[in-house]
Amino acid sequence: MKRSLVSVVLLSFFAWQGAHAADPNASPQAPAATSTENQKPPVALVAEPFVALAGSNDNAIALANALRTGAPATLTAPSPDATRAQTTTFSPPTKPMGWGNVSYALELAQHALRIAGISSPSHADLVAALVGGRVVAVDGTPWNLVGVLRQRAAGMAWAVIARSYGTTLAAFTRNHARPDAAPTLATSASAIQRETGRPAAAPRAGDVRTASTPATVGSGTN
Repeated sequence: MKRSLVSVVLLSFFAWQGAHAADPNASPQAPAATSTENQKPPVALVAEPFVALAGSNDNAIALANALRTGAPATLTAPSPDATRAQTTTFSPPTKPMGWGNVSYALELAQHALRIAGISSPSHADLVAALVGGRVVAVDGTPWNLVGVLRQRAAGMAWAVIARSYGTTLAAFTRNHARPDAAPTLATSASAIQRETGRPAAAPRAGDVRTASTPATVGSGTN
């Protein structure tokens, strides 16, 4: 009786083993595909939507890193004769910020330039949208921009800054942030004063610097 029971158990085991044996002719299972998006560092993901705004991928990454760390940003563009590279360096007036805040700052700067009628900004235009300055639209209309980062440094919430440019943060998440028929640009430092009760700090002479250096292979374009 015991032998019969042992035989049944062994036969059952061998039958189970045979049913689950790997087919020697079967192809090995391919590993699950890994999204390249998940492999990108955070700075690359944040910078990617702003490549056109910054003029190149390298410039967009430099800009995002600068806002993230509070360090100066250097943007590079070729000179008209393509023999010397032109660089623009500016210092963010804000403290280091998280990646979400970096995206808000760049989205709002881009939106301000669109309202002003500038779809292909120069680096001077971009810096003006970020830290304040004068820009001229394609139709010749001049605009004086307070600068998104100056507004933030003065203590304004992102939602309040967005309203000063005639939009909302929710509009950006839905990709509906478009210039209104009658946009309300923040065109003077008094706009910051009214919203926060704090006077805006005047840009320091060393906040923005431009230079011309011999062009090198791989320099950014704008």
